[in-house]
Amino acid sequence: MPRNVEDIIPSGDRKSIRSIPIPEGRRKINLAEVLPPEQAAVIPRRRDTDTLPRMTVPEYSSGPVRTSSRKGLWIGAVIALVALGLVVFSLFKGATLTYVPKSGTLAFDHDTYMAYKNGENKLLFSVIKLSEDSGLQAPASGGETVSIKSSGTAIVYNNEKTPQRLVKNTRFETDGKIYRVLTDITVPAQKTSNGTVAPGSLEVTLVADKPGAEFNIPLSDFTIPGLKGDPRFTTMYARSKTAMTGGLVGTQKKVNDADLTKARTTLEATLKDTLYTKAKAQVPEDFILFPSLSTIAYELLPQSNPTDAGVTINERANYYGVMFKKTELANFLASKKGTAGLQTNMNIPDLLSLDFQPVSQNNSDLLKAEDTTFQVTGTVQAVAITDEAALAAALAGTDKSTLPTVLTNFPSIESASAVIRPFWSKTFPSDASKIKIIAKPLK
Repeated sequence: MPRNVEDIIPSGDRKSIRSIPIPEGRRKINLAEVLPPEQAAVIPRRRDTDTLPRMTVPEYSSGPVRTSSRKGLWIGAVIALVALGLVVFSLFKGATLTYVPKSGTLAFDHDTYMAYKNGENKLLFSVIKLSEDSGLQAPASGGETVSIKSSGTAIVYNNEKTPQRLVKNTRFETDGKIYRVLTDITVPAQKTSNGTVAPGSLEVTLVADKPGAEFNIPLSDFTIPGLKGDPRFTTMYARSKTAMTGGLVGTQKKVNDADLTKARTTLEATLKDTLYTKAKAQVPEDFILFPSLSTIAYELLPQSNPTDAGVTINERANYYGVMFKKTELANFLASKKGTAGLQTNMNIPDLLSLDFQPVSQNNSDLLKAEDTTFQVTGTVQAVAITDEAALAAALAGTDKSTLPTVLTNFPSIESASAVIRPFWSKTFPSDASKIKIIAKPLK
């Protein structure tokens, strides 16, 4: 019987091949150590001389894979995704309410109304005054002897608690030179705004007491000599807005009447456009300026820059702009046409499309006038104003089904519809800032 190689034992003191150490990674697996006890018990013990029979080693597993565990994992993943989706959608929660405001048509046919500077339950108006100087070269021939007084614009201030009246020819003094006002004036009392006290003020024209170039002076401060010994001497004063110019005693170039008229016509057209543009820029956002109710007064100033070819004709324009607060005017006009019941606050987007014309107005008296009369012609649409911030606050956190109830507190709204995000939500966001309010434009 042939011998197995593993049974050959070298003679002498040479060791058996079994004695050669086997690298750790190449050692044979001890099945008894890795198999479950019930399987290891059936493995026959082998003798050193026996040949290890070939056996199929079963794959080791920590246990059978259960189908129910896999289902649990899938269910958990789905729940996690749903929860994540809810969190994401909650971050984008919001609502949009679109509404149609109530409106009405107002038609006017030379309807006459009055506005006042002061009073309650009346339509109030304000006046803005601006001045502008300009010059234009005109041909001249020969000369003429003139005696002209210097003049300029100044602001008179009043720190008294009551308005102060100054009569015509009241003197204003600076550096020993006297200038006067040419009309009676009333300077408003001091005023308080946001806790700050400021003097009342009035813009006036000052004219030198005597003709001559020595009264041509730069910007200056003025006292009122007539108030010396009176406490008002320190509480009332004036400051130049423009330099005092034009004073002359002597000969100046002469411009014939036709050329003078032509130059003044061009100057006045330019001054009118310039002042209207400046006035519009200074009107507060919630006010409206009506050019047709505003007036402009022109004043011929002394000539300047004489040359062999001609002389510069100078002119000053004083613009008096009539302004109304937009909401007050819209409410007033709507009430005159019986549509005030729409809402306390109204808006007329096309106010300037109406034709406003003065009935009687005096350029020089507009600043002092306590009232003004005008006619209105045209057709416009009045729109009720909705407090959109209050509407959003009223909707915050409420159920969509309560929308009709909420709208009963907003009579300015004709109809409204709402969209809430995410689509399955039935309540408006509790944060009012996440509720967008949109007014539909009128057709």
